[in-house]
This record gives sequence, structure tokens and C-alpha cells, in this order.
Amino acid sequence: MRLMDDLNGRRTAEPYRIETTTTLGLILELLVEGALGKTDYERNVKEHGSQGSISDEIIQEFIEKGRGS
Repeated sequence: MRLMDDLNGRRTAEPYRIETTTTLGLILELLVEGALGKTDYERNVKEHGSQGSISDEIIQEFIEKGRGS
């Protein structure tokens, strides 16, 4: 699996069946696997969101996914 935040890069990889995930996806995976607690998860999602061009809706979506895990 490749870590790739660039949407165009993920779309290019898709036809070649190269699995990708985003940084937020990786942070969620760490929560699900128990490597991060919910407080650390939410803090990391918010920090990552504040540093990039990720919409508030996406950040909120990942926060809600974390709360459901």
C-alpha cells in the first residue's frame, strides 16, 4: 500500500491496482488497530487538517469515523 495524499496520484494508481491511502486514512487505521487512543486520534486529525488543504467536511467526517470506532 502506498501513502498518497494527492488525489490525481491516487486516481492514476487506481487502474494499476496499486492500493493507496491518505494520511487521514493511515491515522484512522492506527486508531482501529489500537495504536492510537481516541483523544490522540482526534488531535492528529485536526492537526493534519490545519496544515493542508483538506476541507472542514472531510476533517469532520474522519472525526466522526473515529468516534464510531
